[in-house]
Amino acid sequence: MKNKNIILMCAIAFLQGMVFYSAVSTIYRQTQGITLLEMGIIESVLSILILILEVPWGMVCDRIGYKKTLIICNFIYLLSKIVFWRADSFMLFLCERILLAIVISGLSGCDSALIYVSTGKEEAAGVFGYYHASSTIGMMIASLMFSLFIKDDILKSGLWTIYPYALAFLLTFFLKDVKGKNDNITSFSKEGFSYCLKSLKKMFLFLIAATLLTETTHTLGVFYNQLQYEQVGISVEWYGILYTLMTLCTLVNGGVGKLIHKVHMKTLITILYGVVFIACLILSVTLSPILSVFGIALLQICEALYYPLLDTIMNIHAKVSRATILSVYSMIMNLGSVLTNLMFGKCADITVSYAFILGCIFSIIGILLFRHWNKSHMVE
Repeated sequence: MKNKNIILMCAIAFLQGMVFYSAVSTIYRQTQGITLLEMGIIESVLSILILILEVPWGMVCDRIGYKKTLIICNFIYLLSKIVFWRADSFMLFLCERILLAIVISGLSGCDSALIYVSTGKEEAAGVFGYYHASSTIGMMIASLMFSLFIKDDILKSGLWTIYPYALAFLLTFFLKDVKGKNDNITSFSKEGFSYCLKSLKKMFLFLIAATLLTETTHTLGVFYNQLQYEQVGISVEWYGILYTLMTLCTLVNGGVGKLIHKVHMKTLITILYGVVFIACLILSVTLSPILSVFGIALLQICEALYYPLLDTIMNIHAKVSRATILSVYSMIMNLGSVLTNLMFGKCADITVSYAFILGCIFSIIGILLFRHWNKSHMVE
């Protein structure tokens, strides 16, 4: 039954990765009359709501169980896609983002908790790798189908997205609810609340270190890559091909389970910080298109390999009130990302090279924090 959960969760991730309008999401909204300013306002509302709802949703998940929470969230997820398809005004697109905030904050911690409890500590990292890879494969197939079948009819991409999300919602009913050995202790109890505080204190340095790595790889590798391509003279016509290549690079997360059987998790994480530093250093000084593509690829590979390890470590240390504690961890990292994004943005406004230099600094601070934390909270 536990293996069935893993297969179903990977299938759900694959289906929910199939967002057919992802390649034209900005243009899609513009064709419906939404300005870039309005998009910025909507995204700000999304971020604020996720922070507000994160911990309450975790507490609800611990109370009602993982399966019921996933059913509720995946239904709202489906509803958000229907609203997006029919949206033709600022208020409807705002409504879609409000629904999405409810979903993201609800799924945060709940999906990884169910996978971890269904798998166990030994195989968790490998399974998390397959889970993240499933979503990436779904996204790639959707992008390919958009180019082959949808093309200029971008409004159809909204309709097509509804179908895989409806199927993902139906598959959720076939999950088997599982519990960890301490899941009877909830965050509503005095014991559970006390454990949440102790767990946060233990994990705080690790969460800061993790935020520095994930935000460096994601911000620089996903958002600022085009600025680097432009700076080194790569023609815009290559951007689509490069996007596909970078997406393929992220599929390495499917092999993270085999990696940690050969290399200790602590060693692998240390290597990832080192590779991120090297990649940022190269990108901060190079004017070579080939080295730029190589550096961006390294950042995206490191991000893809790190997330399964991050999910595993957080679940290992969330032994009581699992969903609530995972939500608290996520909230801390989201708050940290607000600060790092502002710093990256300020540097990039001057020159993108400064943003990569900041990435070098963040990777050094991150590895120092991780190694200090690891002395008393050993990662095997």
